[in-house]
Amino acid sequence: MVANGKQVSAILKPNRYWAALRPHLPRFSVEEQRAAVALYRGLAKGEPVDDAQLARPLGLSIIETRAFLERETIKCLVYTDDLGRVLGFGGLAARGLGRQLRQPYLFKELRGA
Repeated sequence: MVANGKQVSAILKPNRYWAALRPHLPRFSVEEQRAAVALYRGLAKGEPVDDAQLARPLGLSIIETRAFLERETIKCLVYTDDLGRVLGFGGLAARGLGRQLRQPYLFKELRGA
């Protein structure tokens, strides 16, 4: 790639990449961080995570868990199926479910849909 008459690499260094990305990422509260960890742990087992599975480690009811997943900071990173189970979160998907993922909210926003 050429910029200003100089040959430059199109690959950003990790620290520059994260510095550019950071302002666009949601900021999680402590409880949202706990939910993210619980979702990653559940998805790492290779299966979708339902409301009851997420509610247990968070100490929430199923209704509270569903409302929690609707928060804007979380919602933009959650991929669900038609039953409301979480198939993917923040780039990690349950094994073999990549084709079933719905288009994430974040990408719809970025494309202006």
